[in-house]
Amino acid sequence: MGRAKNEITSFIEYFCIGMAKSFESVRKNIVSNLQNKGEESDKSDLLYHLDER
Repeated sequence: MGRAKNEITSFIEYFCIGMAKSFESVRKNIVSNLQNKGEESDKSDLLYHLDER
């Protein structure tokens, strides 16, 4: 079976489920960081000290 006629539904489903899990993980991380805002959670200053290798 060639690429043009290949069934990709299962791949699309797998991909979308993986993306949904990833976005949920990001959302949980953001919520956690917002709740801990009183603590020093902003590490953006570290970006200026990263080695550019």
